Amino acid sequence: MPDHAALLALAVTAAKAAGTELAARKEAFQGIALTDGRDIKLNADRAAEALILSILRDGADIDILAEESGLHGTPDGLLWAVDPLDGAENYIRHSPNCGVSIALLNDGEPILGVI
Repeated sequence: MPDHAALLALAVTAAKAAGTELAARKEAFQGIALTDGRDIKLNADRAAEALILSILRDGADIDILAEESGLHGTPDGLLWAVDPLDGAENYIRHSPNCGVSIALLNDGEPILGVI
């Protein structure tokens, strides 16, 4: 059985690191990487995701489903689900109504999450 407290601490560390980076580098991350209808992908999405994935991979051997880069591993068993910048349109408008979302699933069932 996984150590839920340790995995929660890892998710909190990853989310805080990405949030801090997103806040500190807001001007540098403003470039739009992709638009698809109403969906906006910023350079910030990719940068935050890279940071989160690095922290999660270093802390636990668990596969990851990430919004920007897709599935890293298999969807069976334990799986991190990562949205590196939920509310990209608010972020680009300098609204505080955006954030980082990380969840841990076990066979598709949520175990824990941080925002």
